[in-house]
Amino acid sequence: MVFGIYCASTLQEKKIRQLEKQVVYLKDEFVPIRFKILNRDNDSILVSIKFYDMDRHVVYYYDDQGNKAEFVRIKLPGQELSFDFIVVPVRNRFLAFPYKVFTDAIAPKDGVILFPYYDRQDFPQIYFSQENSPAFNAGIKALFNKIKKGDIQDIKGIFGSMVQDVKGIQQFQTGQIYKIIVHPAKGGIEIVKE
Repeated sequence: MVFGIYCASTLQEKKIRQLEKQVVYLKDEFVPIRFKILNRDNDSILVSIKFYDMDRHVVYYYDDQGNKAEFVRIKLPGQELSFDFIVVPVRNRFLAFPYKVFTDAIAPKDGVILFPYYDRQDFPQIYFSQENSPAFNAGIKALFNKIKKGDIQDIKGIFGSMVQDVKGIQQFQTGQIYKIIVHPAKGGIEIVKE
């Protein structure tokens, strides 16, 4: 049994190393998330979130009833909305995985995990592109699975990055569509109006 786990882990590490050779072909920026504040009152925020792949197609997911959906609606207590990303430097690029959404009334550790909304058979659909090589797909899948399982102690340079609105300074407007832009070459993540 231990030998089987070791072999699986070694194979996964090999796929991640192959990813280093392919990551240079990532676009300079892409938009994995668009969102809109549907409602905000004194106690809560209702947000609609859509995920997109690198070819700019909507990433569909299946809700609790098995229905295909193109966006998720999440209602959270609080006033200030935050998105947390897990970022992994790979060679001269940064891979960013949307991790959680939370507010000023919810601790980040208690936020809503976003992986299930773009996870397709253990592949992070936000990184899908018709231009991907099989080596890139295998590497990104192996890396994503280590992150999902919390097996991150041997991932060099991994860090978290948060983007948010701040009440009274620059608060997201109800009804406005925003996009989260990831810059793999620079490691930056920003939110801009659509």
